[in-house]
Amino acid sequence: MGCERREAIAVIRNTKTQRSNRAPMAAPFLRFPPPALAPSLVHRDHEVLATESTPTASSPVASTSAAPGGNFSRCTARFTGEARDAETVEAFIEAVQVYKECADVSDEHALRGFPMLLEGNAAAWWRGTRNGVLSWSEAVVRLRTMYGSPPPAYKVLREIFAAEQQGDERGEVFVAKVRAIIARLPYNVPETMQIDIIYGLLHRHIKKRLARDSIISLEHLSEKVRVTEEAIEEIKLPSR
Repeated sequence: MGCERREAIAVIRNTKTQRSNRAPMAAPFLRFPPPALAPSLVHRDHEVLATESTPTASSPVASTSAAPGGNFSRCTARFTGEARDAETVEAFIEAVQVYKECADVSDEHALRGFPMLLEGNAAAWWRGTRNGVLSWSEAVVRLRTMYGSPPPAYKVLREIFAAEQQGDERGEVFVAKVRAIIARLPYNVPETMQIDIIYGLLHRHIKKRLARDSIISLEHLSEKVRVTEEAIEEIKLPSR
Protein backbone atom coordinates (compact mmCIF):
# COMPACT_ATOMS: atom_id res chain seq x y z
CA MET A 1 0.00 0.00 0.00
CA GLY A 2 2.80 2.45 0.85
CA CYS A 3 4.48 1.86 -2.52
CA GLU A 4 1.29 2.39 -4.46
CA ARG A 5 0.63 5.67 -2.62
CA ARG A 6 4.11 6.98 -3.41
CA GLU A 7 3.68 6.11 -7.10
CA ALA A 8 0.34 7.98 -7.25
CA ILE A 9 1.89 11.07 -5.65
CA ALA A 10 4.74 10.97 -8.20
CA VAL A 11 2.30 10.81 -11.11
CA ILE A 12 0.36 13.84 -9.83
CA ARG A 13 3.55 15.86 -9.45
CA ASN A 14 4.71 15.01 -13.00
CA THR A 15 1.33 16.09 -14.43
CA LYS A 16 1.46 19.48 -12.67
CA THR A 17 5.03 19.99 -13.93
CA GLN A 18 4.01 19.31 -17.55
CA ARG A 19 1.07 21.74 -17.34
CA SER A 20 3.25 24.51 -15.94
CA ASN A 21 5.79 24.06 -18.80
CA ARG A 22 3.18 24.39 -21.59
CA ALA A 23 2.75 27.71 -23.55
CA PRO A 24 -0.24 29.79 -22.53
CA MET A 25 -3.36 29.17 -24.67
CA ALA A 26 -4.35 31.84 -27.20
CA ALA A 27 -7.50 33.80 -26.71
CA PRO A 28 -10.52 32.31 -28.49
CA PHE A 29 -10.62 35.29 -30.91
CA LEU A 30 -9.36 38.85 -31.30
CA ARG A 31 -12.08 41.46 -31.02
CA PHE A 32 -9.83 44.08 -32.73
CA PRO A 33 -6.96 43.47 -35.15
CA PRO A 34 -3.43 43.91 -33.88
CA PRO A 35 -2.01 47.42 -34.31
CA ALA A 36 0.32 46.27 -37.07
CA LEU A 37 -2.53 44.80 -39.14
CA ALA A 38 -5.19 47.48 -38.48
CA PRO A 39 -4.17 50.03 -41.19
CA SER A 40 -4.05 47.43 -43.96
CA LEU A 41 -7.37 45.89 -42.93
CA VAL A 42 -9.08 49.28 -42.72
CA HIS A 43 -7.72 50.26 -46.14
CA ARG A 44 -8.97 46.97 -47.60
CA ASP A 45 -12.40 47.50 -46.04
CA HIS A 46 -12.62 50.95 -47.61
CA GLU A 47 -11.75 49.49 -51.01
CA VAL A 48 -14.51 46.88 -50.64
CA LEU A 49 -17.08 49.53 -49.66
CA ALA A 50 -16.06 51.76 -52.54
CA THR A 51 -16.35 48.86 -54.98
CA GLU A 52 -19.82 47.96 -53.71
CA SER A 53 -21.08 51.56 -53.83
CA THR A 54 -19.70 52.39 -57.31
CA PRO A 55 -22.25 51.50 -60.06
CA THR A 56 -21.01 49.28 -62.84
CA ALA A 57 -21.99 49.25 -66.46
CA SER A 58 -24.66 46.62 -65.78
CA SER A 59 -25.98 48.40 -62.72
CA PRO A 60 -29.59 49.69 -63.01
CA VAL A 61 -28.50 53.05 -61.60
CA ALA A 62 -25.84 53.51 -64.26
CA SER A 63 -28.09 52.42 -67.14
CA THR A 64 -30.97 54.65 -66.12
CA SER A 65 -30.98 58.04 -67.86
CA ALA A 66 -33.46 60.77 -68.69
CA ALA A 67 -35.58 60.02 -71.71
CA PRO A 68 -34.27 62.12 -74.60
CA GLY A 69 -36.54 64.39 -76.59
CA GLY A 70 -38.50 67.46 -75.55
CA ASN A 71 -41.32 69.36 -77.21
CA PHE A 72 -42.59 72.88 -77.91
CA SER A 73 -45.27 72.88 -75.19
CA ARG A 74 -43.45 75.61 -73.22
CA CYS A 75 -42.02 77.55 -76.13
CA THR A 76 -43.40 81.11 -76.13
CA ALA A 77 -42.29 82.06 -79.65
CA ARG A 78 -45.21 82.64 -82.03
CA PHE A 79 -45.48 83.59 -85.68
CA THR A 80 -48.65 84.94 -87.31
CA GLY A 81 -47.43 85.71 -90.80
CA GLU A 82 -48.79 89.25 -90.69
CA ALA A 83 -45.38 90.93 -90.77
CA ARG A 84 -43.89 89.91 -94.09
CA ASP A 85 -40.29 90.92 -93.61
CA ALA A 86 -37.09 88.96 -93.37
CA GLU A 87 -36.11 90.28 -89.94
CA THR A 88 -39.34 89.09 -88.27
CA VAL A 89 -39.08 85.65 -89.82
CA GLU A 90 -35.41 85.27 -88.90
CA ALA A 91 -36.05 86.41 -85.32
CA PHE A 92 -38.79 83.81 -84.96
CA ILE A 93 -36.69 81.02 -86.48
CA GLU A 94 -33.73 81.89 -84.27
CA ALA A 95 -35.88 81.85 -81.12
CA VAL A 96 -37.34 78.47 -82.04
CA GLN A 97 -33.94 76.97 -82.91
CA VAL A 98 -32.48 78.13 -79.59
CA TYR A 99 -35.38 76.62 -77.64
CA LYS A 100 -35.16 73.42 -79.69
CA GLU A 101 -31.50 73.01 -78.81
CA CYS A 102 -31.89 73.89 -75.12
CA ALA A 103 -34.94 71.66 -74.61
CA ASP A 104 -33.40 68.78 -76.59
CA VAL A 105 -36.28 68.67 -79.07
CA SER A 106 -35.67 66.15 -81.83
CA ASP A 107 -36.32 67.01 -85.47
CA GLU A 108 -39.30 64.63 -85.51
CA HIS A 109 -40.92 66.23 -82.45
CA ALA A 110 -40.13 69.71 -83.76
CA LEU A 111 -41.91 69.00 -87.02
CA ARG A 112 -44.93 67.54 -85.23
CA GLY A 113 -45.11 70.45 -82.78
CA PHE A 114 -44.51 73.21 -85.33
CA PRO A 115 -48.26 74.06 -85.65
CA MET A 116 -48.26 75.00 -81.94
CA LEU A 117 -46.06 77.98 -82.78
CA LEU A 118 -48.08 79.28 -85.74
CA GLU A 119 -51.16 81.48 -85.59
CA GLY A 120 -53.45 83.28 -88.00
CA ASN A 121 -52.30 83.34 -91.62
CA ALA A 122 -49.20 81.31 -90.84
CA ALA A 123 -51.31 78.53 -89.30
CA ALA A 124 -53.53 78.47 -92.39
CA TRP A 125 -50.47 78.38 -94.62
CA TRP A 126 -49.00 75.45 -92.69
CA ARG A 127 -52.23 73.46 -92.89
CA GLY A 128 -52.03 73.68 -96.65
CA THR A 129 -48.31 72.93 -96.81
CA ARG A 130 -47.58 70.36 -94.12
CA ASN A 131 -48.49 67.28 -96.20
CA GLY A 132 -45.52 67.87 -98.49
CA VAL A 133 -43.00 68.62 -95.73
CA LEU A 134 -40.98 65.62 -94.58
CA SER A 135 -38.32 67.14 -92.31
CA TRP A 136 -37.76 69.97 -89.85
CA SER A 137 -35.09 71.61 -92.00
CA GLU A 138 -37.47 71.65 -94.94
CA ALA A 139 -40.16 73.29 -92.80
CA VAL A 140 -37.73 76.06 -91.83
CA VAL A 141 -36.72 76.60 -95.45
CA ARG A 142 -40.34 76.81 -96.58
CA LEU A 143 -41.22 79.25 -93.82
CA ARG A 144 -38.27 81.45 -94.70
CA THR A 145 -39.13 81.29 -98.40
CA MET A 146 -42.79 81.99 -97.78
CA TYR A 147 -42.51 84.94 -95.41
CA GLY A 148 -38.97 86.15 -95.88
CA SER A 149 -39.82 88.37 -98.85
CA PRO A 150 -43.42 89.04 -99.91
CA PRO A 151 -44.16 88.19 -103.55
CA PRO A 152 -46.02 90.69 -105.73
CA ALA A 153 -49.80 90.48 -105.53
CA TYR A 154 -50.26 89.67 -109.20
CA LYS A 155 -48.05 86.58 -108.89
CA VAL A 156 -50.05 85.36 -105.90
CA LEU A 157 -53.35 85.90 -107.75
CA ARG A 158 -52.05 84.06 -110.77
CA GLU A 159 -51.06 81.14 -108.54
CA ILE A 160 -54.49 81.14 -106.87
CA PHE A 161 -56.51 80.96 -110.08
CA ALA A 162 -54.22 78.34 -111.55
CA ALA A 163 -54.84 75.99 -108.62
CA GLU A 164 -58.09 74.30 -109.58
CA GLN A 165 -59.01 71.18 -107.61
CA GLN A 166 -57.93 67.96 -109.23
CA GLY A 167 -60.10 64.88 -109.30
CA ASP A 168 -57.93 62.90 -106.85
CA GLU A 169 -57.35 65.83 -104.45
CA ARG A 170 -59.21 65.85 -101.15
CA GLY A 171 -61.53 68.83 -100.76
CA GLU A 172 -60.43 69.81 -97.25
CA VAL A 173 -56.78 69.75 -98.31
CA PHE A 174 -57.55 71.84 -101.37
CA VAL A 175 -59.46 74.47 -99.35
CA ALA A 176 -56.55 74.75 -96.90
CA LYS A 177 -54.05 75.06 -99.75
CA VAL A 178 -55.94 77.88 -101.45
CA ARG A 179 -56.41 79.67 -98.13
CA ALA A 180 -52.66 79.47 -97.59
CA ILE A 181 -52.02 81.03 -100.99
CA ILE A 182 -54.53 83.79 -100.35
CA ALA A 183 -52.79 84.51 -97.05
CA ARG A 184 -49.66 85.44 -99.01
CA LEU A 185 -51.33 88.46 -100.56
CA PRO A 186 -49.95 91.77 -99.27
CA TYR A 187 -53.47 92.91 -98.34
CA ASN A 188 -56.38 91.39 -96.45
CA VAL A 189 -59.08 89.63 -98.46
CA PRO A 190 -62.61 89.61 -96.98
CA GLU A 191 -63.88 86.19 -95.96
CA THR A 192 -66.82 86.35 -98.36
CA MET A 193 -64.46 86.96 -101.27
CA GLN A 194 -62.23 84.10 -100.15
CA ILE A 195 -65.23 81.79 -100.14
CA ASP A 196 -66.15 82.91 -103.65
CA ILE A 197 -62.62 82.30 -104.92
CA ILE A 198 -62.27 78.86 -103.34
CA TYR A 199 -65.76 77.78 -104.32
CA GLY A 200 -65.08 78.70 -107.93
CA LEU A 201 -61.97 76.52 -107.94
CA LEU A 202 -63.69 73.42 -106.55
CA HIS A 203 -64.26 70.39 -108.74
CA ARG A 204 -67.52 70.48 -110.70
CA HIS A 205 -68.89 67.31 -109.08
CA ILE A 206 -68.75 69.11 -105.70
CA LYS A 207 -70.25 72.37 -106.93
CA LYS A 208 -73.05 70.40 -108.55
CA ARG A 209 -74.15 69.12 -105.12
CA LEU A 210 -73.12 72.07 -102.94
CA ALA A 211 -74.83 75.46 -103.34
CA ARG A 212 -72.75 78.57 -102.83
CA ASP A 213 -75.51 80.25 -100.83
CA SER A 214 -75.35 77.50 -98.20
CA ILE A 215 -71.77 78.45 -97.20
CA ILE A 216 -71.51 80.95 -94.34
CA SER A 217 -67.81 80.77 -93.42
CA LEU A 218 -64.51 79.26 -94.49
CA GLU A 219 -64.70 76.60 -91.79
CA HIS A 220 -68.23 75.80 -92.91
CA LEU A 221 -66.96 75.49 -96.48
CA SER A 222 -64.34 72.91 -95.44
CA GLU A 223 -66.93 70.90 -93.53
CA LYS A 224 -69.49 71.02 -96.37
CA VAL A 225 -66.89 69.97 -98.92
CA ARG A 226 -65.90 66.98 -96.77
CA VAL A 227 -69.53 65.88 -96.27
CA THR A 228 -70.25 66.24 -99.99
CA GLU A 229 -67.26 64.14 -100.95
CA GLU A 230 -68.27 61.43 -98.48
CA ALA A 231 -71.77 61.35 -100.01
CA ILE A 232 -70.30 61.04 -103.51
CA GLU A 233 -68.09 58.15 -102.40
CA GLU A 234 -71.08 56.35 -100.89
CA ILE A 235 -72.96 56.65 -104.18
CA LYS A 236 -70.01 55.12 -106.03
CA LEU A 237 -69.89 52.11 -103.73
CA PRO A 238 -71.45 49.00 -105.30
CA SER A 239 -74.73 47.93 -103.72
CA ARG A 240 -74.71 44.65 -101.82
